[in-house]
Amino acid sequence: MMLELFVWCRSSEIYEEACLRKTTKFPQSLMIWGCMSGKGTGEMTVVNSSINAQVYIDILDILLSSILVKIKKKMFS
Repeated sequence: MMLELFVWCRSSEIYEEACLRKTTKFPQSLMIWGCMSGKGTGEMTVVNSSINAQVYIDILDILLSSILVKIKKKMFS
């Protein structure tokens, strides 16, 4: 919900601090990646970049492979 705010000021005051309201056009976001299975969980990690296909493949390659090794050890021990 966005509230409208009206401020009365003279044309010479239009850019003064008291007449302005700071806004964030695109608020900061945070992406956390993690995985789980019936045999265990993987590490959660913060992804600092925008996600596209290549970034997602890199995440799977690095993080998912480590959890698969961990799960394999549990299955065969």
